[in-house]
Amino acid sequence: MLLKFKVENFRSYAEPGELSLLRGTKQRAEVNDGRVVRLTPNGPDVLRAAAIFGPNAGGKSNLLKAIVSLKRAVLRSAADDEVLLPFQPFASPEFRAKPVHFEIECVAGERQFSYSTSFFEGKVLEESLSTKPLGSKALPMPMFHRTTPVKNDAANIEFAGELKGHPDAEQWRRNTRPHQLFLSQSQNLSAAPFLQHLEDWFSSTLVSVNTSSIAGFGIHRIFPSWLSKRLGEDAFRNRVINELVAADLGITDLKLTKQLMPYLDDSDGAPVKRNLEQSRIRFVHSPSDGEEFELDFNDESDGTKYFFSLLGPLDDVIQNNRILLIDELDRSLHPLLVLRIAKAFAQGTSKSQLIFTTHDATLLDTDVLRRDQVWFAERNARHHSSLRRLANGNVRLDKALMRAYLDGQFQGVPITDSQGVFSDA
Repeated sequence: MLLKFKVENFRSYAEPGELSLLRGTKQRAEVNDGRVVRLTPNGPDVLRAAAIFGPNAGGKSNLLKAIVSLKRAVLRSAADDEVLLPFQPFASPEFRAKPVHFEIECVAGERQFSYSTSFFEGKVLEESLSTKPLGSKALPMPMFHRTTPVKNDAANIEFAGELKGHPDAEQWRRNTRPHQLFLSQSQNLSAAPFLQHLEDWFSSTLVSVNTSSIAGFGIHRIFPSWLSKRLGEDAFRNRVINELVAADLGITDLKLTKQLMPYLDDSDGAPVKRNLEQSRIRFVHSPSDGEEFELDFNDESDGTKYFFSLLGPLDDVIQNNRILLIDELDRSLHPLLVLRIAKAFAQGTSKSQLIFTTHDATLLDTDVLRRDQVWFAERNARHHSSLRRLANGNVRLDKALMRAYLDGQFQGVPITDSQGVFSDA
């Protein structure tokens, strides 16, 4: 599970911004509250969802991009042929001369990890990792700490804990290049078995949905081969159909077919006509007054296609205790469907988590989100983004949050000119 994430000097986050999934100190954890997971008898108490509100250009999307960028760097920076460190500092000259910094705390396996790193122009300036057994009250034990090397031929890494005194330590330093994270390279070096838990967390547990790529709703983008295979599983297929029926989209069943799509293969120099097998899906509609009919996926509404595209990732995350990042969850969706998705992370015993951005203020006046699950991304006078938690303010428990939010009482909303381009004055 994700506990905390901190970003500094990445895109609009010129100054430090921190998102916490730990239960707020002012919020109690009620018995059988499905929104909170107590990982061990000694804690910590972890929230299953975080909703980030705010105006356009406030920094909501950039927060999720920062998490995804760190994931990609950890998984891919060991590649020798290209530099994959996400050096995207704030745009002003003052911050372009400063490093990008990320920190993350998570639970992987039976351990709690704290990892941080800083980049500058494709080089790692700092990197450190500490860990402790899950539920331990002790401070995390350092595993390694890396600082800027004097020379470029070896990484300046000091090892501790289970890595200290390892006979291959000097080889690890030599083999870790300036643009490579040691955490990424350690998987190639077989540095320590426990690091595999953290690598698996980044590669398999942390999942993101790029809704901007779904905007075109091309079937090749949102109907991957793994979904076609899973729809052949009765249990998964039934869960998907049940969700489509419950969403009141007029769909009662779906049909999956295979068809051959012709294309020209010129990989051998001369174009050759070949056929590629593709999955096609049709939705069955059964009107209460009229004959049953079918619609091809591409003929459905944008909202239906988007909702269906989320069902596979959502099911996978909930069933396998993963973490799902979704930017603009409410895109093309009715507020009641957004609410339905959020409710899935407010009940049951799963350790899955949902972190999403949204403009849907109706969520604020439901009992689905706790106040320590609500965050506001804001932009100040210098256009720096910041994060603020609703539960950290003095807000009456009986306050109508949606109206207060739209009225600007929590900030995090656009301050619009009363006479704009649409004015008839």
